[in-house]
Amino acid sequence: MLFLYMQRFEEEASGGPPVSVLVATRDIGLGVAITQDMLGSRPLPQSYVEDRHIPTSEVERIIGVRVTSGVRGGESLLWTDLATTSE
Repeated sequence: MLFLYMQRFEEEASGGPPVSVLVATRDIGLGVAITQDMLGSRPLPQSYVEDRHIPTSEVERIIGVRVTSGVRGGESLLWTDLATTSE
């Protein structure tokens, strides 16, 4: 019982199970269309993931979409960084 309690406590203290989100592997300038080679993934604790983070399962949806603000390499890519239209 103590083992289960400790395991749960450690999971809660660490932020929960990891969730894989998209990150920029290099700087992406304003207005640049996203390509596959610009993207990577990083695990974040579940409690740190916001609705703005893009899960890696959505990678196909954002290929070709332009960014509305510059993103630095290593930063998480957020839905708010993307243009709402492809024009």
